[in-house]
Amino acid sequence: AFRAEIFYEMHPDINYESVGINAGALFNRNKLIKLPLLAQISTIHRPTALVPSLGVIVGAEIHVGRFIFQGNLEGKWRSDFEKYYGTANQFRISGRVGVIFKI
Repeated sequence: AFRAEIFYEMHPDINYESVGINAGALFNRNKLIKLPLLAQISTIHRPTALVPSLGVIVGAEIHVGRFIFQGNLEGKWRSDFEKYYGTANQFRISGRVGVIFKI
């Protein structure tokens, strides 16, 4: 099944905001544990710059009613990271809780 997600995140303590879209496929749609594979494109807003970010997200999730519980592994290319950390690549493990809105 196709999936698209729009997101916005902010972290005032480090002057960071990001907005973007995740789009891709959801495998095992009719099973208890579903497997998303998504591409991400976003922009990162810092006080002195607006920079692009590209990523790939793989994970596992369980749907309970309208809620989604996710565990993800994300790999990203972020042009602002090279300035701060000496590399443009970022890898992270994250967990999320989401709400399903069907259109």
